[in-house]
Amino acid sequence: SFVMWMQKSGLPASKSEIVDAVNTIRSRRDADAKPVGKMWYRRFRDDHPELDTSILKAKEAARYEYEEAGVEETKQWFKRLDEVITRYGIGASEIWNADQAGIRVGILRERVQCLVVRTNKKAATEVYSPNHRETCTVIGTGNAAGETTPPWLIFKAFPTLEWANIEGDLEMRFA
Repeated sequence: SFVMWMQKSGLPASKSEIVDAVNTIRSRRDADAKPVGKMWYRRFRDDHPELDTSILKAKEAARYEYEEAGVEETKQWFKRLDEVITRYGIGASEIWNADQAGIRVGILRERVQCLVVRTNKKAATEVYSPNHRETCTVIGTGNAAGETTPPWLIFKAFPTLEWANIEGDLEMRFA
């Protein structure tokens, strides 16, 4: 069910994630349990014919919105902003910006092998593209004086086990 849950969350499980999950469960049930053997994953695959491997391939995302943005419009916007800042005496510490970005957690390569649920359809197995950036949204804020607030990481589904050992900013917030 872990493999199915990972696929439904849009992040199919890789071999290392499955092995890590199994070893974590084993160690929680028995502190003296040894990690699974080298052949465990192959036997697991053989025992579960409903699962199949698939390769995720990254493709360049379209950037037409950015390219269509007019440079002259942007210059005019910043000119008006400068006028407002001057007129009202707004200081750098009072000028804040917030932004959000979608990220694909756990995908560091252009091609990733993962395990997916096999269907009865004759079509090829489909998984989310690595450029499909719905698994996590990061929200950050900062002001013109260089001050920032701790980032928020908002997950579509609970992150994989690899996140359990990451040391990050203690003020970072997760949702």
